[in-house]
Amino acid sequence: MLCYFFPRVDNDFSFDDAAISKFGCMVHSFDPSMKIESNKRGDKAFFYHLGLADSDRTLANGWPMAKFESIRASLKHSKTNIAIVKLDIEEYEWEVLPDLLTSDQLKTVNQLLVEVHQCEGCSVYNPQQTDKEPSREHYIHMLEIMAELYRQKFRIFHHHANQACRYLSKFSMIERTACYELGFVRVS
Repeated sequence: MLCYFFPRVDNDFSFDDAAISKFGCMVHSFDPSMKIESNKRGDKAFFYHLGLADSDRTLANGWPMAKFESIRASLKHSKTNIAIVKLDIEEYEWEVLPDLLTSDQLKTVNQLLVEVHQCEGCSVYNPQQTDKEPSREHYIHMLEIMAELYRQKFRIFHHHANQACRYLSKFSMIERTACYELGFVRVS
């Protein structure tokens, strides 16, 4: 079983190691923010100093980024089924998911676990940013992506609010959760 994890690992490989011990996954973990080089962590554990993006590029901060398709090709996994893809990529999901959906890269993925951030700029603590309400266009963009996941046979099997990201809605004046953990499974 093959698993790809694109979290902000931050030297915490507990989820990765649990997937190996409980399910026997071959785990490939990716995080460009960590100050370690790519390495083989164990028989079934690989780490890459690389991030996921909608194009192959290097960010201004020096982080190397690559498309999912490029990563799979470099690892010779282009045609291989992937049991789990986990995305916790701090608002980049709204750039990456459209690329995954239009490139057919999710057709061989059984489960997609993704942390989604609905507010803009909520993945980074910034007390100076008072208006985190998503724009109308951002709401539409998010809904279009969720609809396309549904059309591509992904169904939510798990969800919960991540209380770390909160904002005050300027429309309802109610404090809202801006981050959700969503688990999707592909149905036939």
